[in-house]
Amino acid sequence: MIVLVSGGVKNGKSTYAEELCLKLANGNKHYYLATMLPYDDEDRKRVKRHQENRKDKNFDTIEIAYDISKVLSISDTNSTYLLDSLTALVLNEMFKYENKLSNDELTNKINNDLDELCKNVDNIVIVTDYIFSDAIYVSQFTEDYLKIFGSVSCHLAQISDCVIECVLGCHKFIKGKI
Repeated sequence: MIVLVSGGVKNGKSTYAEELCLKLANGNKHYYLATMLPYDDEDRKRVKRHQENRKDKNFDTIEIAYDISKVLSISDTNSTYLLDSLTALVLNEMFKYENKLSNDELTNKINNDLDELCKNVDNIVIVTDYIFSDAIYVSQFTEDYLKIFGSVSCHLAQISDCVIECVLGCHKFIKGKI
């Protein structure tokens, strides 16, 4: 099963996604795919808070900032995965492949990596942010990011069995059921 959990910043997405992952794992092995590369104290505090929140949930954590399908070679694919977050993954991919791939090529690369991952695991819960209403004017890099992120998000919503929006700690099923 592929589950996409989206919502605004600090609306309970990660905690809810962890609960869903544990439910889908049903006592079996489960992985936490941590994609954030902390750049400052705020990022490091967020990572630490997330680690503390899941410390008693027996996740095997894999820190993987890009090329997400590589996780298939280092983990048990007969398991349930939590990818937190798509937002960071896309940004990391943009930095890694800047001036090496066009936006379309990068979008296709990320979609192909995610397709491969999703097809080869028992279950996956993917956390993403709703970031499309923040600013009127953005830099060219940010505009490119929003286009790539939007395309990848739409692709994931299409292939997901279930899409859930988190708003103020409430969960709304947009597509499918668990």
